[in-house]
Order: sequence, then C-alpha cells, then structure tokens
Amino acid sequence: MKSVDINSQSWRFFPKKIVTEGRLFFLAGVSLFLIILVFSSISFSFPQFEIFPKRKLDVDPRKFRLGRVQLHPGFAIESKYDDNILLQADKTFADGTSEGKEEDFIFTNKPSLGLDLERTRGEMFGFNLDYKGEDEHFVNLGDSQNVFNHNITGNLNFGGAGGQSDITVGGSYDKSRNARTFDTQTNIGRRVNIETFTGVFDLIYFPFKNFRLQLGTDFEEERFAEPNQRFDSVLYNFSGSIFWKKTSLIAYGVSYKHSRYDYRLTSTQLDDSDTDQVLLGVEWKATPYIEGELFVGLNSKKFDTFSSEDSQNLVFVMDLEYQPVERTRFTLRGGREIRNSTFSNVQFLIYYGIELTLAQELGKKFRAEIMGQYENFDFRKPVLDIQGGVVRIRVDNRVEASLALVYKIQDWLEAKAKYTYTQNISNFDKGDFINNVGLLEISAQY
Repeated sequence: MKSVDINSQSWRFFPKKIVTEGRLFFLAGVSLFLIILVFSSISFSFPQFEIFPKRKLDVDPRKFRLGRVQLHPGFAIESKYDDNILLQADKTFADGTSEGKEEDFIFTNKPSLGLDLERTRGEMFGFNLDYKGEDEHFVNLGDSQNVFNHNITGNLNFGGAGGQSDITVGGSYDKSRNARTFDTQTNIGRRVNIETFTGVFDLIYFPFKNFRLQLGTDFEEERFAEPNQRFDSVLYNFSGSIFWKKTSLIAYGVSYKHSRYDYRLTSTQLDDSDTDQVLLGVEWKATPYIEGELFVGLNSKKFDTFSSEDSQNLVFVMDLEYQPVERTRFTLRGGREIRNSTFSNVQFLIYYGIELTLAQELGKKFRAEIMGQYENFDFRKPVLDIQGGVVRIRVDNRVEASLALVYKIQDWLEAKAKYTYTQNISNFDKGDFINNVGLLEISAQY
C-alpha cells in the first residue's frame, strides 16, 4: 500500500509490492513462517481497520450460504454521460496547437461474486475471494474505448483459539483502463491498459491487552500496454508498527516503513529509489460524537542515479469523524505525502489534499452523499512547458465536488443517481481541464 494515502488510510496496514524475480523466495518464506506459527499454537485472524478491533458473527439468515461460507453474487447496470473522456484541455495553446475534448455516453454491466468465511474468535481458518467485472460500452467511441475490466482479490487467514495474534496472506489482480491516480491520468493517459499485481503478508500480535505489534511485507507491480512500457514498475514495502491503547478513548502509535521502487526497464528519465518513513500518531474519541486520528512523520527518499533529487519531507495524515445523530455523518480527511511522478523528467511530487463528505439518511429508503475535495500537486522541478514555450515548475490545483442520491429499494437492491464536477487548474496549459460526469445505476448485491 501507499505511504500516506488519505483516501484509503493504508498507513495502518501493510503494503503490496514485490519484484517478479523475488516471488519464489517470498512465497517460500511466507510458507515456512506460516507453518512455524500454526504448529506453535499461535492464533491469527483477519486484520481490521480499527487499531484494536472488535468482532461479531454475521448470522443473517437472508444471505446465501454454503455452511458457514457466505456467497455474495451481484450485478449492476450503469449509464453514464462524460463530457471529457480523456481529460483534455479545451483551448488553443500558446504554440497554436489544440486538443478539443471527447464526450460520450457509456453503458456498463458490472457482474460480481464474493465468497467469505470470516474467522471469528476460536476458529482456525478464514478466507475471502472477490471478483468484480466492468463491461464498458461507448456509444460513439466504441471501437477505441470499449473494454472489459477485471478485478480479483483473495486472502487466506489462519489462527487459533487465543486471539493473541493473526496472519493474512493474499493478493489481487486488476486489468483496467481506469487509471487509479491523477498523475497517471494526466501524464500517461486516462484510458490506457494497465495490469496490476499485488501480494501481501501481514502478522499482527497482541503481547498484552492494550498493545498491538504488526510486521508485514507486500508488493505492487504495474504493467502498461504499448507504448508505455517504460513506466512498468514494482514497489516493495517492508513495515512494522506498535500501538498502545492508553484508555478506551485514546491510543498512541509509531510505525516505520521501508519502500523500494524499481522500474522494469532501464531509463535515462525514470530512476529507481528507496524510501524510509517514520510516523508518530494518536487515535482519540473526544466525545461520543467526535473521533479522529492524526499521524505525523518524516519521509526520506533517495535515488539510485539522480542523487541531486534526494529529499526529506514532512508527511501527515488526518481523519476526523463527526456523527451528531445516527442518521448524519461528517468525515474530514487531509494529508501531505510524497509520490513518485510520471511527468517529464520529474522524479517525485509533493501532494496536499483535503476532503469533506456528508452522508445523510433521508427517511427509511433514501440516502444523500455529498463530497467536496481540494488537492495540490507540486512537481518541484523546473521543466520545459512545450505548449507554453517556457521553463517552470508545474503546479496543479484540483477541485472536485459530487452529489449522489441513493434509493434503497430492498436490502439487496438499490438505485443511485450521481453528478461529479472536476476542474484542474494548472500553470501548464495542457494540464487545464474541466470534467462533468452524470450517472444512473441500479445494483443488486446479496
């Protein structure tokens, strides 16, 4: 997982990256460690999103089951209008060139299937396996843009009766034209074929009631279709953390992570790097209605060849939640992180972001979801703006707002209408764009 991702809160868990040549060694080491742990009667379970998790068994009789295994078949139909499919700048540049923009209607079928055996306290084994597909059909751009995206994710979990420790081994495969990051969308292309492989090994141990130790390793490998193979990369992460729950209202933690980022092809523009990151933080519940987390630390990045680009930077992640009543929830997230860059000889960028969301229940059947977000991307190094004809540091300011209304027809069936507005304001003219997206979706999920 990423260093400090304010959307996924992945600082808590363990990464997803390994080099192709090292997979056999990785799997052998994981297998040996797993055997030692199981036969020494150490108990394991699923890692949770809470620092000190609580569990309960879901026994809803309306769900599909094979014994204790839950089945989650699903299908959704989405119709969407996108007025800027490729995030192009609809203007004439200083050098006389222009892009225009592509708009279209997209109809998408979304089949899914999940299998889940949750390992509750006292059990030895659990697993989950999920498949999600997206069959996208464009009305006007069909020949060039139609695609079937696939995502498969699975985890195995082992443990015993004590609940003192847990282990997870898993991974995922994703093949898609929907780029996951803003950097990829604007510099490589919003709709380029990308295959992503991930793997993860997590060990959590509770030496005492109020302490949690965590060790892990993971990898993430990205492969781009022609002509973008020069961006193919693999990221490995090795991490450890310790958390202390002082009272029921406050917990403290410290984590360390070492990351290795390698490009698969040798390049004079893209450089391999090592990153070390240390975070100190606190999780607290200020009142029955407000709880939050704040982690602050230092990120040190060193490059193999371009040592002049080495840097040490402050990073942080903040997550606050306010729920005045059961039907209303506000969430505020923000952060500063260091990201690898794919833009024109720039090795990394500094990212700032803040996001505010509101989820509001409207009666028994309706739910409104409102989101506003601001992001700043500072590419830190002067480069040539080809369209503008000058050398300068690229800085992008991105704003996004969305409004969604969800109608819960049945527990397993719902309909959604959503509108999203995105604007990127860049001092590089080619980076300027405005994007409006409206969609209607009906989905069934058991």
